[in-house]
Amino acid sequence: MNKKGAIFAMIVGVIALLVIFWFIVDLATRECSTDKECGDERYCGSDYKCHDFPTITKHSYIIPAIIIGISIIIAAYVLKKRPIVKQHL
Repeated sequence: MNKKGAIFAMIVGVIALLVIFWFIVDLATRECSTDKECGDERYCGSDYKCHDFPTITKHSYIIPAIIIGISIIIAAYVLKKRPIVKQHL
C-alpha cells in the first residue's frame, strides 16, 4: 500500500468535505434567493439579503437653467458691444 498516495487522497477528501460543508452553511445562512422571498416593497441583493428599493429624488433644474440663460445673454451683450480690432499684417 502506498502511504503517500493514501495521505494525498485523505487530504483531498477532507478539502472536498470542507468545501461541501461551506456551501451548505452558505445556503442555510442566506436571507433570500429570489425577489419573491422579500415581498413587494423589497428586493433580494447580490449579498442574498433583502433590501428596500432606493427612493429616487427629483431635483428642480429651473434655477440653474435661469442662471445659465442669464450668463449667455450677458456674454452675448458683452461680445456685441466690444469693438472689433482688425490687425493688418
